[in-house]
Amino acid sequence: YQKFQLAMKQGQPIYSADPTFDLRFSGEFPAVSAAGEVAVSPFFLNGADLLTTRNLGIYASDLDGGNYRQIFKSTGNSAYAPAWSPDGHWLAMSYGEIFTDKRITRLLLMKSDGSEQRALGDPADSGSFPSFSPDGKEIVFRAWGNEQHRGLRILNLADNSTRVLTTENDNFPVWSP
Repeated sequence: YQKFQLAMKQGQPIYSADPTFDLRFSGEFPAVSAAGEVAVSPFFLNGADLLTTRNLGIYASDLDGGNYRQIFKSTGNSAYAPAWSPDGHWLAMSYGEIFTDKRITRLLLMKSDGSEQRALGDPADSGSFPSFSPDGKEIVFRAWGNEQHRGLRILNLADNSTRVLTTENDNFPVWSP
């Protein structure tokens, strides 16, 4: 599996049983912007393995894999599950220690070129898997902290406040358009 992924390049066509359906290789948790850019967190890149590497970044490309570039470089932690704002100017992502006992992550927000990075929300929520509201003013995410900080939360981007949506071990929220 890993050798197969390493041989593939972002955007490369791959086999589809339906000849009218175009499949292309991408990294994990791909996010497509309204402008047609893909942001990914490639878990297996240049021989790196998610379970042993703590320096996973975020990459972006055109839909066909052209203009492939790293837009967020990580040192010591991993970035994953990027989400585009509705206007395509911002990316939210999960950032921290994943697949460890700690599982301490934060939500980060940055411009689509990687500038203006800032942490979001309450660090105790250990936020992951962001999804922007259709108006771009809020983000729903998974909280995975202690018992008081589990479930789904909604983050207000204007004042960085959060409100509780659920309190169970919910996961992978996506805002309905």
